[in-house]
Amino acid sequence: PSADGSSCVCRAGFVMNDRRSYCADVDECAATGTDGVCDAAENVTTNCCNQFSGCDNTPGGFDCLPCMAGFIGNVRRHDIAAI
Repeated sequence: PSADGSSCVCRAGFVMNDRRSYCADVDECAATGTDGVCDAAENVTTNCCNQFSGCDNTPGGFDCLPCMAGFIGNVRRHDIAAI
C-alpha cells in the first residue's frame, strides 16, 4: 500500500515485478499442473495442456495447441490416445 493507503494488484495471469513498478505476464507454459487436469485454481498460473499437445503463452493466460501428429483427444486433459 502507498502512504495514502491505496494499493494496486495485478489481474489474473500477471504478477507484480520485484520493484513493484509493473505487472509482468506469468509464463503458464513454463509450469505444469500438479495433476494434469485444469481446474479454477491451477488454470490461472499453470499449464495444464496435455503432454501430447503444445502450449502457447498469451498475455494473462495460455492456449493449448492441437494434438501432435498421431494423437487425438482433449488437449487439456489426460485422455489423449494414440491413433
